[in-house]
Amino acid sequence: SPPEGIRNAFYFCTDKDLKYYPFFSDFGPLNLAQVIRFSSELEKLLKTESLMEKAIYHYTSEKSTERLNSAFIMGSFMVFLQGPQIEVQRRYSR
Repeated sequence: SPPEGIRNAFYFCTDKDLKYYPFFSDFGPLNLAQVIRFSSELEKLLKTESLMEKAIYHYTSEKSTERLNSAFIMGSFMVFLQGPQIEVQRRYSR
């Protein structure tokens, strides 16, 4: 469930939308198509007028495999698709 008590925030979770389909007994990372899907959705959120003044939080379950894949897609978004843009870094540092 999303964190509570933070005002002026928008939370989203991709645990049910982005699933890793294991090759053997592994748990990730998510494939490139899922990285692109996540990135497209996050770009839409970042450009949504009603969310401009809100902090956007991507949360996940406490399951270690979900946490690893969530960190991977967020890192992929920031490194490959946004590059070292200061504005993106500021939005995620809140």
